[in-house]
Amino acid sequence: MKQPKQHFTLTSLCVVLLATLSVVGGCSTESIDPGAGTDDGTPMPLTICATASSFDEALTVPADRLSYSVNPTAVDPTQDGNTATFNTGDAIGIFIVKDGAIIDGVNNMKFTYQAATADVEARWTPPAGSQIYYYAGATYIAYFPYTNGVTIDPSQSTADIIVSLSNNALLQPVADQSTAASYAASDLMTASGTPVTGSTDAETILTLNFTHSYCQLTVVPRIAKGCIAPVGGGFTYRAGSKAPVPDVNVRDVVINGVPAYRVTADESYRVIVKPTSASSQMQGSYTSEEAAMVFTSDVYADGFAAGNSYRVNSDSPFAVEGQDGTRPLAPGDFVFHGTNGIEVYPGNGVPEGDKIPDYAQAIGIVVTCDKSRMTDKACSDNSWNHAYVMGLEDCGSELNWGPSWSSDEDVLPNMTRANGAENDMNGYAETEAMLAERASKGDLGNYDTFKAINDYRTSNPVPSDLSDKRSPWFIPSVGQWFDVMANLCGRSPKTFRVDDSENWIDSDYGTEMWNKINNQLNKVNKPLTLILFNSGVFFMCSSEGEGGLCWNAIWMGNRVSLMLSSKSSGQNYKPVVRPFFAF
Repeated sequence: MKQPKQHFTLTSLCVVLLATLSVVGGCSTESIDPGAGTDDGTPMPLTICATASSFDEALTVPADRLSYSVNPTAVDPTQDGNTATFNTGDAIGIFIVKDGAIIDGVNNMKFTYQAATADVEARWTPPAGSQIYYYAGATYIAYFPYTNGVTIDPSQSTADIIVSLSNNALLQPVADQSTAASYAASDLMTASGTPVTGSTDAETILTLNFTHSYCQLTVVPRIAKGCIAPVGGGFTYRAGSKAPVPDVNVRDVVINGVPAYRVTADESYRVIVKPTSASSQMQGSYTSEEAAMVFTSDVYADGFAAGNSYRVNSDSPFAVEGQDGTRPLAPGDFVFHGTNGIEVYPGNGVPEGDKIPDYAQAIGIVVTCDKSRMTDKACSDNSWNHAYVMGLEDCGSELNWGPSWSSDEDVLPNMTRANGAENDMNGYAETEAMLAERASKGDLGNYDTFKAINDYRTSNPVPSDLSDKRSPWFIPSVGQWFDVMANLCGRSPKTFRVDDSENWIDSDYGTEMWNKINNQLNKVNKPLTLILFNSGVFFMCSSEGEGGLCWNAIWMGNRVSLMLSSKSSGQNYKPVVRPFFAF
């Protein structure tokens, strides 16, 4: 099996395991000789399908710091899954076990894969003259990559047999994985299954779901490159902006003592290693054109888990001169008022110490720049359709969204999860509508949240020469806070795990998400701050719910939520507004 250069997504590939060369409906069907496979001697077709799983993202991400022989630099780790696909010539070994014995001599039987061609459907084939049958009550155990001489103890439990394969001296990770062949040979995968009845009494299906026995460590050597804004991007990069790109000129990459395989699709370097149960680190070295580099990650307290992928970016302190390249805007980028318009410093740029250059002059951080999410028509009509930006300070205190008798505002829709609250990106339009409505009624003082943003606009006006470049400050909508969590905090509310059909709530992600966004905001010395008993904070949204409710983004200890609450709960929970703008 190759770990192909072009695949880096979390998908599975279903392939067909054939004992004969006939293919029906994407799976193999073989005629069973009377008495050969079934208890009662009745012929029965056997359908066997094999799937190759991806490496999974590791759930716990420590705050990695990589050190170099020349100049220590802080980096943030990322992790990804890596798809494994079967290729022509790949081979798996199969055992059939029943009642503590090998059945019918199927003892490390080799099946070889042939990918589909214009004339032949994809298939797995056994050695010439061999067959594999269905046996009632038998367990089918398989592994990849096939290795001659691998044996098992059929008296063991299935789980123990799987463990024995990972301990087999013939199936250990290769000491040097710098070639595609040696890297693939290191990636032991195992599967087991028993046949189950299919859609008809005459059909029996065996599914073999191969999973990775070992884990994957990845490092991406990077070097800084000057940034050029895309044409029509609505901004320019600040002078001296540099951001890391993969370093294509490195060599001799070693990860945890193993020479690594180069994946050209993303210029990463990967090794397969045995899982660990004790705290573990990624460490290694490589040579660039400038210097010998050494990297060491922080500790993964729970070790490296089987089937998980761990990835870090190793950023060189050097810069590529004279090779500036176009860089699109990204969430986490920092925004400035420039002399000729909006200026941006890349969020993953090369900082000065632990702060970006001129950090005190920054006015915001990019939350959303995906065109499909830039749906506030009031912004688009003014060509403020490049990014929604979160400001770097709160405004207001102990805010009520509105008075207790305000059960419904005619100028706003009632947003619920059922009608697509996550896609309500209309913070500017909703703010403008409410300010106009309250001005016409002369009761803005009863709507603390909207008065707070109105006052903030007065004390923090848009520079006159930029009034056509960006919007006034506004209260972000529920969808815009959804994007803060997804894009800056590292967790989409869709992944929250409390069973609540009306709100997004999770009881364990809060601290992790809070720390992630603040790791970025600390680059401009403007972290989010806790207000309520030093353990929580409520951020008001512009969006209205049903029945006198409004939306809030809330952190409370390790609990995080995007949820509905009373419009008049300000004194109890001390809500604030985090102003946004668009450009």
